Amino acid sequence: MCQFYKKQYGSDFISVIPCNLYGLNDNYHLESAHMVPAMIHKLHKAKVNNKSYVEIWGTGKPKREFMLSDDCSDAMLFLMENYKDLDIINIGLGYDMPITEIARVIRDVVDVDVEFNYNINFPDGIYRKLLNTSKLESTGWKVKHSFKDGIKIAYADFLVKFERGDYEY
Repeated sequence: MCQFYKKQYGSDFISVIPCNLYGLNDNYHLESAHMVPAMIHKLHKAKVNNKSYVEIWGTGKPKREFMLSDDCSDAMLFLMENYKDLDIINIGLGYDMPITEIARVIRDVVDVDVEFNYNINFPDGIYRKLLNTSKLESTGWKVKHSFKDGIKIAYADFLVKFERGDYEY
């Protein structure tokens, strides 16, 4: 639709497709959170309760691409000012990681010594979800936060909400 508005009316609209996002003010509720905020909560809960393991659904082998939501909004602002093409543009890091590696990074940030138990009664889902970010890269935009640095920001956000009582053990 944005493409046709641009063609017909000269409107300066663009369409973007972001990768999976996490970040400030995320939903960390274990029943309804997405993978990264749920893993932050699970690992913190294991730390507080001196647990020796955390469950991961599936085998941990599928790969996913996650970006800090602040980086996504930064990319969108950059594109609004600098991207004039009709094509839809993907916003992402340009690399993915196995779910096990994502969980390890979060475990390191939370600073908890736990093992991962894989519950293979849950399906892995699609093996790989990675966006082609070559168009985004060609604009000159660069991501500001590594995955680990983004997790540090998200974990600090979780801790504020946890200490406030928004989330329980």
